[in-house]
Amino acid sequence: MPILTSRERVEKAINHEEPDRVPMDLVLTSDAYVNLVKHMGLENEVSTERNFTNWLTYAAVDLKVLRALDVDCVHLGSKNPTGFPKWLNDGSYVDEWGLRRAPIKRDNGSFYYEIVDAPLKEPTLAALDDFPWPDPTDDSVLEGLEEKMTWWRENTDLAIIAWFDRGGLGEFASYLRGLQDWCLDLVRRPEFAVKLLNKLADISIEYNRRGIERMGRRLSILRFSGWDLGTQLNLIYSPKVCREIFQPIMRRVWGETKANLNRVNPRAKIYVHSCGAIYSLLPMFVECGLDILDPIQTSAKGMDTKKIKENFGRDLSFHGAIDIQQFLPNATVPEVWAEVKRVIGDLGPGGGYVMAPGHAIQEDVPPANIVAMYQAGKTLGVYPLV
Repeated sequence: MPILTSRERVEKAINHEEPDRVPMDLVLTSDAYVNLVKHMGLENEVSTERNFTNWLTYAAVDLKVLRALDVDCVHLGSKNPTGFPKWLNDGSYVDEWGLRRAPIKRDNGSFYYEIVDAPLKEPTLAALDDFPWPDPTDDSVLEGLEEKMTWWRENTDLAIIAWFDRGGLGEFASYLRGLQDWCLDLVRRPEFAVKLLNKLADISIEYNRRGIERMGRRLSILRFSGWDLGTQLNLIYSPKVCREIFQPIMRRVWGETKANLNRVNPRAKIYVHSCGAIYSLLPMFVECGLDILDPIQTSAKGMDTKKIKENFGRDLSFHGAIDIQQFLPNATVPEVWAEVKRVIGDLGPGGGYVMAPGHAIQEDVPPANIVAMYQAGKTLGVYPLV
């Protein structure tokens, strides 16, 4: 097979075709990115200034780093609307949803912006009507993105993964209410919970519709905001709640957005991130029209890559699966090569797999292991797989 461009490689894989090799993606936090850049000797060529645009502190990876590791994707997304975030004197900030976040630091100095105040205090239908929701028709969130996406499309061959919506669905409901109150809402106040989810769904659909209308032809993958539904051992919510409350929302949001995307770019696919032991939900994801599942958290119970591929590989493509929780921080370089070989052997046959970390790589992962992961992927991921 001739050598493909990165974009061709990714698009063949997510359309369940075998490309020349397994495509690769990179997501890491700003602290891990600084470590990697220094390890690669690129600190004088690549900016490591923290320029993330959301609370996740994910790094915007320079093209030189992507090229050096033979990564096939670039992540581009919307920005804060005009006037946000509103920074407070204590170093916290308030976003367009009214969520206040503060930098919660760990012993080594790394941090995430964590929620310290949930703004939706009253679980009433009237409170939902009166809440100051963000305006999904505010195009300031897309300011500059079209030009940036055009540059990446015209000056590189990388596949573009775009993230247009701001907020999300069930996980964001827990942010607005606080996790404990949200769990109680689902059981004690289901009418309120459903209305809240549908309000979030309306906003997500409109953000995505406007982004797709302007930029959908340029992207390969449309990413939704994450919705973690599993713990290490089981689901966070009961199967009944997932089926009766969550599934109709997923079907509506993913279905309407996918239809909008298909009208302008039928080869592009939709991607959802959901951590944890969620194997029992995969049939529901398929029924709701999901194309790509991330991250395949292999350290969680039941998330066996071989079983997932055998049972769902005809309907779903997979992104991730190289564990960052226990494996990458502690493995030797030879062990990294062996694990990449195992995961590619499980998920790669027939296409349908983009090799990537099982979440954003954290600062506790040795940079040598990051480099080894991508060297192994490029070497061992050549089709036909052996």
